[in-house]
Amino acid sequence: MARQGAEVDRRLLACVAALLLAVGAYAAVVIRDFHGPIGDHSESFLSEYLTWYFSTHVQLLPVPRFDLTNDSVLYPFGANGALQSWCIERELFYTALARNFGVGPWLQLYYLASLLCGTLGTFALLRGDHGDTRATVAALLANVLNYYGAQKYPCHFNMAVVHWATLGIVCDFVLAGRAVSRRPLTPTWLLLRALLAVLAFGLELGHILGFALTSLLFSGAFILALWMVRWRRGADPRAAWRAWRAAASLDWRAHRRRIVLLAVGIAGVSWIYGALVVGVVRAATVYDFGGLYAGTWWAHPIRLIIPYFPFLHPSQQPRYLRLFGDQAEVGIGSGGAGWLLLVLAMAGLFQARRRLLRYVPLLVTLGVFALSRPGFDLMRWMPWFAFLRVLSRSTVVYSVLFALCAIDLSLRPLTPGWRRMAALALGVIGALELWTVAAIKLAQPAYSYPPEFHAHMRRIAALPGEAVLDFPFCLCGGNGAIGNLCPIEQVRSVYALQRFHHKKVIGQYLGRLHPLQAQPFVDAGWPLLLLGDADDNGKSQRIDRCPEGEAMDFISDFYMNNDFSGIQLAIDRLPAGCAERFYQRFGAPMGEVALATAGRLAFLPRDPATFVRVDREAGKRVVLPAKRRLRALDGPIDVLRPRRNRFELRAHGLDDIEFEGRCEECGSGGQVVSWGLAPETTLEFSLAEARTVVLDARFWVPQRGQVVEVALDGTTLARWESVIRSGMTDRSLRVPATAGAHLLRLRYALGNGPPDHFAPDDPRPLGVRFETLRLDIAPPD
Repeated sequence: MARQGAEVDRRLLACVAALLLAVGAYAAVVIRDFHGPIGDHSESFLSEYLTWYFSTHVQLLPVPRFDLTNDSVLYPFGANGALQSWCIERELFYTALARNFGVGPWLQLYYLASLLCGTLGTFALLRGDHGDTRATVAALLANVLNYYGAQKYPCHFNMAVVHWATLGIVCDFVLAGRAVSRRPLTPTWLLLRALLAVLAFGLELGHILGFALTSLLFSGAFILALWMVRWRRGADPRAAWRAWRAAASLDWRAHRRRIVLLAVGIAGVSWIYGALVVGVVRAATVYDFGGLYAGTWWAHPIRLIIPYFPFLHPSQQPRYLRLFGDQAEVGIGSGGAGWLLLVLAMAGLFQARRRLLRYVPLLVTLGVFALSRPGFDLMRWMPWFAFLRVLSRSTVVYSVLFALCAIDLSLRPLTPGWRRMAALALGVIGALELWTVAAIKLAQPAYSYPPEFHAHMRRIAALPGEAVLDFPFCLCGGNGAIGNLCPIEQVRSVYALQRFHHKKVIGQYLGRLHPLQAQPFVDAGWPLLLLGDADDNGKSQRIDRCPEGEAMDFISDFYMNNDFSGIQLAIDRLPAGCAERFYQRFGAPMGEVALATAGRLAFLPRDPATFVRVDREAGKRVVLPAKRRLRALDGPIDVLRPRRNRFELRAHGLDDIEFEGRCEECGSGGQVVSWGLAPETTLEFSLAEARTVVLDARFWVPQRGQVVEVALDGTTLARWESVIRSGMTDRSLRVPATAGAHLLRLRYALGNGPPDHFAPDDPRPLGVRFETLRLDIAPPD
């Protein structure tokens, strides 16, 4: 007996050592850098910033409270930051370490802890029913072979951390298996599942929490349905109740301390998370996003058959950007888990074909995730996916679903020859896929900020003034560049330096940005100064022109009236010679740092003598003079290219420009198009003298019976009725106009909506889609 116990201990130790070694190898390839905070890698700045923001705006005693509405960002007007990807557990982890130890690699450590928790927890949950070896293999497949999760780190850090969702799905599988085999669901297991459900509220709320709750819903419904079927077939519910009570009594006597700890854990976590999550949800309902289009990314199920091979994998662009009309996430391999997991899951299910009942909740959950698409959006039927934006992010739990489907797989039924061939084939596939994912990750930078960067930030923090004026700044959201306030994508991360210099900032990236939040900056005229040097701001490298004259005066008035400690210039994002104009106007820089994306940042400290001019209310009222008037139209204006006509035209009722053919060409651009939004598109312009105005339009009409009425200054000029549904229409109009300001209206009889809802998943009131919309003046007679 002692020898058998020693053998069990050795096997357990070997399994745990294997799991730890695998997680260590994963960390060496995926995480790599533990020297300090995650550097400026794609969108990783957002997770780093959110954890810092939480740590400085949270109050845990006596009642947990999170301050989400203040002027820490969108300064000086302020913002509601509820619509962010808050992950309460991550934020609390960071807060505990940052408050005690200052700046450090806390997110890297949290991600590593998440991997360890998910891997060792999966092993612990499965070993009792499936043995150490199978539990070890399943834990590795579910966590270490999560290729999509590995690619999400660090850019979408919130989507890479899924440990409680993973463990919840594993626990659901165990509970379903026990219910099928008529084993009692003891209080320990039920409380454990409840604790995992509560802990999942500490993960990303819009997607990851929903994956965990969806599994709980289907497994719970399955177990209840199973009990009801048995009772209808003659099982005695009273006998079942007595059996459960007896099992519960034995469980209490054997695991009393464990049960008490689980109950206390559920109560404590519910108290903390409940208060914080409820606060976030309440704040998130302040703005109505019903009429705004946030985009829907989804993956066709056929992506499941794409392997991860060096020469062929789902992250390749442009090969696999679109399949059968889907819209996958760019370069992250959404919708596929690789051949190894797919083959193992299919083989496991085939071997278990006569006892598939326990797999029903798993397969239903997988089916809902894989089959959801616009028009058949199964996921959004569930209330916890109210803020779901990317359907294909369910890929992050495919690995655990497939691993559980393969849990009972065995090669023993095969002959020795076939067994060796199968093992060799699986080994080759696994090696190729691991090599491919490792190559993808190692090709991406992993670094932290150098000491001189932190020294520069400390100098800024020590300056008088409560805010920093970043120029150019970027204000955008996951639903787009609302208000045209993000001229250059490379400067998106600059505002997040707030976590180092601790000053208020203007810029911000919000999970969803509401137009009302951007409106004060639009009204002040900032979009006229924040346009990139390309029609597509995603391709802009610099702002197209340096502020001068009244534009520079506007910046100066805004700067002096508000309590800024200085200006932080993104030098590499300004036109040649522009930085020197700022130096002449506001003083020499006190130093520079560089970010991988934004480039060089020079900080111009404010002259202390100018703080007497600070008047916050006056600062909010500063308006660019050109915002109040229009420069006289003296040449052709391409309405769809606002960079070229920002002082000559004001357009309303046009959606953000799009690029037809952009996705197929993988970001190479294409035809510029823009939707005219019902009920009307308006164009304001001015003439220095009486001239003939020419309007040229080419547009696509999606609805039968569409009529476009054109009016100038209230007088109807034309009714374009002979438009063809689903066809291109060309129209031209010439009209004499007097000197002065004019308002041209294009009214649409129909917009996207009932009864002819041609785009049911798009809430925008789409009228017609313009490929050409130009204003010009005819030569004098």
